[in-house]
Amino acid sequence: LSALQRQSRDVAWQGVVADVRRSLEQGVPLSTAMESHPACFDTVYRNMISAGESSGKLPTVLDRLADLARKRLHIRSTLRAAMTYPALLILVSLGVIVTMMFAVIPKFAELFEALDVPLPPSTAAIVSLSEWMQSFWWVVVAALIAGGVGASRYLRTPSGRRWLDTVLLKIPQVGFLIR
Repeated sequence: LSALQRQSRDVAWQGVVADVRRSLEQGVPLSTAMESHPACFDTVYRNMISAGESSGKLPTVLDRLADLARKRLHIRSTLRAAMTYPALLILVSLGVIVTMMFAVIPKFAELFEALDVPLPPSTAAIVSLSEWMQSFWWVVVAALIAGGVGASRYLRTPSGRRWLDTVLLKIPQVGFLIR
């Protein structure tokens, strides 16, 4: 544990390891020492370590927990890599839409006005939307910020997390990785 404490770059984690090490040096079981840091060691890990201590198979339990941690890290990094491309596509698409609404469509609107040609209803709706966005851009920005903050807060609730997990499990390839 002393080596782990020295090797860690995270000051908070160094403090946690030092506290656990001190408790162990005082004769406290590892599972009990870990209980004082529930944010770092979840209940399942602590209970498995307690069972390993009781049964005398702590090394085996620690090996299994290390394998589980490695698998979780691999899944998390794979999922993050898999989600990077779609996130980039969404960002580029939004950039294209904004550029069209603020630069391209107004030029076409001027062209159609100069030609004095009646616009089809769908084109007129898009031109009207573009004009509205140019006039009330601040409403669009405020709505996007409010939507982002609202979604972020919702996803932190248990029902929001459950909804996100359900959606992620239904996505092809991503759901397989998560399972």
